[in-house]
Amino acid sequence: MADKRAVGHAYNIDFLNVVFAASSLFVLFSTVWMVWDDYDREWKNYQRQFSALEMEVTRASLAAEQANVDQAQVAALTAQRDAAARRQVGFRLDDVWRRVRLRLVLRQRRRRGGVGGRGRGGGGRGAA
Repeated sequence: MADKRAVGHAYNIDFLNVVFAASSLFVLFSTVWMVWDDYDREWKNYQRQFSALEMEVTRASLAAEQANVDQAQVAALTAQRDAAARRQVGFRLDDVWRRVRLRLVLRQRRRRGGVGGRGRGGGGRGAA
């Protein structure tokens, strides 16, 4: 094999490739070590335990508050809400029915030539 320094290189390229590979592996391992060291901190276990304890306390207080709820009052309020929803739906249906009747009346009048000028010979958009 020919000497690579004779081709115009000032350094041995094979040696530089080995140095680059070794330094790349060092950077890779140090990065993995840094990430693991950050992930595996001592206080994170305490934080996980505290979060679990806080969850238990919250569940216990929620169960206690749910036991204090007056079910009769909840049933009465639910009935009121349902009645209001039925009334609201009724209003909506009445409004829709009113609109439909109005459209029918307007169509009948247009056919007779009484409203809008677009009936038989009333001179709508196409009239001169």
